[in-house]
Amino acid sequence: MPGVPKEEAVQNPGRSAMLVAGMHRSTLVDFPGKVACSLFTQGCNMRCPWCHNHKLIPGKSQASSFFLDTVNICNVILTRSSLLDGIVISGGEPLIHKDLEPLLRRFRTTKLLIKLDTNGSYPKRLEALLDANLVDYVAMDLKAVPDNRLDYAYVTGGFRNTASITKSIEIIAAKAPEAEYRTTVLPGFHSLEMLSEMADKLPDRWPYYLQLFTPRDAWKKEWRNALEWTDKKLKALATTLAAEHPTKTIRARAHR
Repeated sequence: MPGVPKEEAVQNPGRSAMLVAGMHRSTLVDFPGKVACSLFTQGCNMRCPWCHNHKLIPGKSQASSFFLDTVNICNVILTRSSLLDGIVISGGEPLIHKDLEPLLRRFRTTKLLIKLDTNGSYPKRLEALLDANLVDYVAMDLKAVPDNRLDYAYVTGGFRNTASITKSIEIIAAKAPEAEYRTTVLPGFHSLEMLSEMADKLPDRWPYYLQLFTPRDAWKKEWRNALEWTDKKLKALATTLAAEHPTKTIRARAHR
């Protein structure tokens, strides 16, 4: 997930309980093969110490009045819909917001495709959106082996409900029109063996991407001093992992 564009944050109390903290009016990288507008919701139920979008973690930002008005957002997107292929809802964790569904229903009045980025911790809400045909593409971030509570708690700052992660993986495999799973590879934590076990837990239907960790943007100081891999090293890791899992599509996602 790219950093929140500060220039798009405006002082406005909005007309919805849903907090949107940033917006990219046009992006070529957040929705594969599409020209899209990206929205960044405020708030996340995980506390990943290595998170590069850590300003989006709290339910309210340090300046809580600086949010985008969802009505204005809709107006901007509707007026630019002829220039776009899709909309990306990112975060934070978008599914913490109960009023995400009505916003997506408003977007559904256009021809635009909708992509949702999620950490997979709200399977019931995810399934409801898919059943309502409100999401065309799901990107799920996988932090560790889905059923390893200790590793998940370590890498997310305490999240232990791994059953929800497993359930979301299954829902995406069964119901998403298009999807991907992805992992930001953390040097010193994600070994080849761990990534191989993670890949084992994923269905063959959708691709699995390995992404580079950027330490300079990490939330916690100790992670800012972590080793930074190169694109070349990440691609080599993905090649090795793909060879071990020939029925799966496993690729590296280089720096954007």
